[in-house]
Parts: sequence; structure tokens; C-alpha cells
Amino acid sequence: MPRSSRRHGASLVLLAIPLFACGEGAGTSHDDPVESIVLGAPAVRYGSLDGADALVPVGDLTMDSDGGVWATQAQDGSVLAIDAAGERRLAVGGLGEGPGEFSAVSGLGRLGDTLWINDRQARRTTFYTRSGELLGTAPFPEAVPPGVDPADEGPSPLSVTFHGPTRGGAIHDTGPGANELMDPASPLGGDDPILLTPPAGGDTRVVAMRSGTRPQAILARRSNGQIAAISIYRQPFSDGSLTALDERGDGLVVVDRPVLPAGSAHRYRVTRIGTTGDTVWSVERAYEPMPADVAKQDSIVQAMAEQAESEELVRDRLFLPPTMPPARDVFVGLDGRVWVARERADRMQAARWDLFAPDGRLEAEVTVPGGVELEAADSAGVWGVETDELDVPYLVRFELSGGPGLD
Repeated sequence: MPRSSRRHGASLVLLAIPLFACGEGAGTSHDDPVESIVLGAPAVRYGSLDGADALVPVGDLTMDSDGGVWATQAQDGSVLAIDAAGERRLAVGGLGEGPGEFSAVSGLGRLGDTLWINDRQARRTTFYTRSGELLGTAPFPEAVPPGVDPADEGPSPLSVTFHGPTRGGAIHDTGPGANELMDPASPLGGDDPILLTPPAGGDTRVVAMRSGTRPQAILARRSNGQIAAISIYRQPFSDGSLTALDERGDGLVVVDRPVLPAGSAHRYRVTRIGTTGDTVWSVERAYEPMPADVAKQDSIVQAMAEQAESEELVRDRLFLPPTMPPARDVFVGLDGRVWVARERADRMQAARWDLFAPDGRLEAEVTVPGGVELEAADSAGVWGVETDELDVPYLVRFELSGGPGLD
């Protein structure tokens, strides 16, 4: 039966439970008690199984200035605007190659009142007003990493991917170049630069490093002693750095989340990079490591081994840590707060999120109902995607008014 958007009862419960926190200001770490927030039923839910408001799988979310949210629908190339009350306000885009259409929506965000939407296949960014008026499109900006000669006709040692625009310029992610990417003996980890290209031209500069296990797992299949095929998979347990653009266009945030050896001081690090590429603050957060799900690791290895030479080869090319990486996602709210999703064993379990203030202080630990992935927030509420047991997606909004430091 179709279910339309509706309001629910009280959406959060506040518990004054002291938790271990560390960090305030650049490069510091210390202990502070913080509040715990438990999110209850969402105040708003949009979507249904088969009604007019049914959603296809939701990609990315970004906040609207009225407390609503923009949500990508990659399968039909559209982006929906849902207001704070859970009513559909408008939709833009659609599949195609013409103005205002998308081949493969790959990210979105805001610069002031302007909505930007990336299309990785068409390699362009499309801009809209809040009212859905098409402002125009622009090709992805190019970036040449420092030390790379653009006149060199050989394969680049780095691949460069446009992440999105900020007030200070374009942010680009990098990774291994074509030669290394196709090398089945390439290292599992490394340090890859994050680049900033100024909006008015000028030299591209390195603003941060993405460290840890790279997201690709490269497997080779041989025939008669020769490599016959190369397959590239996503590393399912990567501890590589996470990045997120600031919702206000003010730079980005980097989360370093290495899996450390037993006996280490287990901490992850959150770093805010400003619009000029300078570090605004960098803080650490202590955590108790969660043991890895060995049965899940074995299941993935066995499934991938069917496409490779052997299970031994798969185990050699996958990062299979004894504990789970301490963080799995990050986003920056419209109010400048940083939300870091902590590790969990199953998506239907309640999830923990660490909430950092705009100045880097750890404000709260937030518990989120199972099946919900948070993706966008302002000071009054937080939006996420809820997926039920049938894998039906819903957009949900939780009220935050009255939480510690959230007035």
C-alpha cells in the first residue's frame, strides 16, 4: 500500500551519558565529556513502495536553505527537492545529453543559493537556482598535479577526478595512474594528493593527502603463464581517508581512519581544510576497535575467487584487517558541523555518529536507527536515506532542536 510523507511524534531523546572525546583546535587531543543523542522516529518520511512518491535508489543528498533537501535519482537522471515538511517541491534533470539532462549523476552540492550537479559520464557540472531554473553547464575543470609535466605524452603517474566546486576553487581527488592501476602487483596502500585549482587560474596545489588502503582491488587472471585479464573491484574493507566538501562551499573535511596494530593508541583524525587550502583545524578521536566480521570477509573472498585464479590470490590483493576501520562516512552540515559515521557490523543495526562543532570540538555522539544513513544536516534537522527490509528507499528527516549545543 502506498505511503506518503507524513509527520511522526517526538524524534529524539537526549541522554546525559559522559563519553570519551578528544580534540579541540589544530593538532590537539584531550578528554572531554560529551552528550549522547538518540534519534527516535523520523519527523518526516518521504517515499512509498509503489505510490506516486516512490523513489528509485537514492544517491547523494544536499541541504536546501529552507530545511528541505535535494536528492539524486541516478536511475532516471533526476534530482528531487523535498521541503522540510516532506512535500515534493520540484524536480530537475532527466536522462539525456541535452542542457539540464544527465547521463550519470555523480554528486551534488550548493554554492550559496546555487545548486550544482556533476555528471561523471558527460564530464560536466550543471547549475540550477533554488526554483529549478537552469543557469548553465560547465565542463569539469582540469588539474595538473604538481611535478607532472602536461607536455609529457606518456601515461600520467596519477589519475585525477573532479570532486566538486568550492568558493576557493575546484577540488580534485587523485589515485594511481593507468600503469599502476593495471599492475596486479601494485601496492594496496599509498598517499594520494587532494588538489585545489584556484577559480581564477593559477597553479594547482596539494591541500591534503589521502592515505591508507586505496579503494581499488586489482586481480589478474592468467592463461599459459601470461596475464589474460585484469579485474578491478572496490576494496570492501578499505581504511583509506574519507573526504567531504563543506555544504557552504567553504573547503572540505578529511577523515584519516587507519586500522592500527593491536596495542596501539587507537585514534582517527578529522581535518578541516579552508577555502584557500590551509588547515583550519585537525583533531583526534579515540575509539575502541571493533573486531572484523571474519565470516563476512571469507564470504566476499570466496565470491571474488570465482572470477580470479585462486582464493589465495584474492586474499593477497584484498585488505582484510583484524578490526574494522573506525569510520565509514563523513559529511559537513549547512551549519558547519561535521558528522562522522562510526563502524558497525550490519546496516540494520543502530549506527553511531560523532558530531564535531565548526571549531573542531566533539559535541555529541549520535545514535541513529538501523537502516538509516544520514547524509545532510543543518542546525535544526538531519536528513538521511532509510532502506527497509525490502530495500525500498525513503527520505527521512530527524529534528535536532533542543539537542546539546544545537539551538
